Amino acid sequence: MSVHAERIEQPLAELLQETIQAHFLHALAVPEALVVLRERHGRIRDLLQLDSGQEQHPCAALLLDHFQLMLAAEQAWIERAIAALQGSRSSNPEENAGSGGNGGY
Repeated sequence: MSVHAERIEQPLAELLQETIQAHFLHALAVPEALVVLRERHGRIRDLLQLDSGQEQHPCAALLLDHFQLMLAAEQAWIERAIAALQGSRSSNPEENAGSGGNGGY
């Protein structure tokens, strides 16, 4: 396995595990859910910036392209989820008490 593949494989496995855990966002308070989503957004952003920069087997390049498309879709969903949760926080002042309120991703 190439060094580049190893650099991508572990973070992708971790993101898959986090995707499974994301189905439990409803069990978190809104501020906690926002923290989880922002952390995930940052990890996906970092993964999307990885580039092999070297010749690859055509199937490996296709697989990398597939992962990048899935990650971009996940990132877009996270951005929508953060915006929706921020909107729900502004309409629920009790939930905002004591939270840091990081407006960015």
